[in-house]
Amino acid sequence: MRSLALVLAAALATTLVTTTAQAQTDFYNTDRGRPLAVEDATVIERRAIELQLIPLRIDRVAPGINAWGIAPELAFGILPRTQLEFSIPLRMIDRAALGGQTAGAAGVEVEVLHQLNTETQRYPAFALGAGVHLPAGPFAPARTLASVRALATRTLSIGRVHLNASYTPGAALTPADNGADDPRWSAGEAFDHTFPLQQLLVGVDLTAQEALLDDGIVAGG
Repeated sequence: MRSLALVLAAALATTLVTTTAQAQTDFYNTDRGRPLAVEDATVIERRAIELQLIPLRIDRVAPGINAWGIAPELAFGILPRTQLEFSIPLRMIDRAALGGQTAGAAGVEVEVLHQLNTETQRYPAFALGAGVHLPAGPFAPARTLASVRALATRTLSIGRVHLNASYTPGAALTPADNGADDPRWSAGEAFDHTFPLQQLLVGVDLTAQEALLDDGIVAGG
């Protein structure tokens, strides 16, 4: 019988944010991995452009072997409450034990995210997204991976609460495929609180996800 496991992980993230884009001055529309794994359902304004270069991620993939990753992202407000995102994840494997390094792209990610409504005192903000992870670069998946997402955000007096869920259809991948890092499905919740005058955002998230493998799990964070 095919087993299904869940990995739950809680991460406390604190980040200093430089408010170069108008949409980020109030710490809204935080993206996946910037700084939390769970994303805000608020999108950038129409005709706005947002470029994000951080953060840098470091993973120990094996004894003496580290993986360094960064995913520059460019977002455009193409329509009211709709943004188009482009990202090129870059990865470097530092094989210190073998005396070598390997670097390259981990694909190209394109996504459209549409915010269904503006948050009110009665209703949270809801958004739907659809995207593709294209095979480009030595660390990219062997085939195009499509995914759909649903997001919700509620603002409270003590902070903001976010809920995310995503699903990637299609056949499972082999462990050797670089796309196996993408989740089959994921779900998460997050809470954040801002200190606007100090340009400080403090948040915590909890996620669960299953790897795009027959019996694989990717740990949440």
